[in-house]
Amino acid sequence: AGLEATTRARALLVLAEAALAAGDVAAANAHADAALAVRLDARLDARLDARLDAPADLAAVRLARLLADCRWAAGWELDATAWAWQGLADYDALAGRQLDEPGRVSPVRLERLAEPLFVTSRDAADRLAASGETALALVTRRRLIARLAVLAARMPAAAAALPLARADLANDLLRAERPEEALEAAREAASLEDPWARIALGRALAATG
Repeated sequence: AGLEATTRARALLVLAEAALAAGDVAAANAHADAALAVRLDARLDARLDARLDAPADLAAVRLARLLADCRWAAGWELDATAWAWQGLADYDALAGRQLDEPGRVSPVRLERLAEPLFVTSRDAADRLAASGETALALVTRRRLIARLAVLAARMPAAAAALPLARADLANDLLRAERPEEALEAAREAASLEDPWARIALGRALAATG
C-alpha cells in the first residue's frame, strides 16, 4: 500500500508541475493538493527520518517546494512562504547533519542529498524576503552559503552555486539598507568570478558611494 501511494503521489506531483509550467494554476494547485493528501493518508511523511535512502523522502521536499510555487502563482503569498519554509525544514531534517559533515558520507550519497540544497534554500529565502521576513531570509542565505562553502571542495556544483548565493545575500542586504555588509558579501561573491556576482558588486559599490 505504501509503494502504491508513493507512485500515485509522484504521478500527481508530475501532473502539478506540468500544469504549473503550462500556466494552469488552478489545475496545478489541485494536483499538488491531491499529492499531499495521498502522502498524508499513507503517513509517508512520518517516515522521513527513518527511511533516508527511500526516494519518497526527498519527494516530500519536492512536493513542499511545488506547493509553494503553486500557491505563489495563485497569489497566496503567506501560504507559499509557509510551504517553502516547510520544504526547507524537511530538507534540513533529512540531510542537514550529513551536509555539515560531508567527510562522513559516501560521495554518491552526498551528491544525492546535496542536489536539492541550493534550490530549496534559495526558494525559501526568496519567499521570505518577498514576504517581508528580511531577518529570516538573511539567516537562510547565510546558512546556505556556509553549507556550500563546506561542500565546494568536494562538489563542483556547490562551488558553482556559491557566488550566486553570495550575490543573493548582497542583494538582500542592500534591500535591508545595510550597504557595508552588502559590499562585503558582493566582494566575496565577485572574487569567485561569476557575472551575477559582479552585478551585485556594482550595486553595492553604488550604494556605498
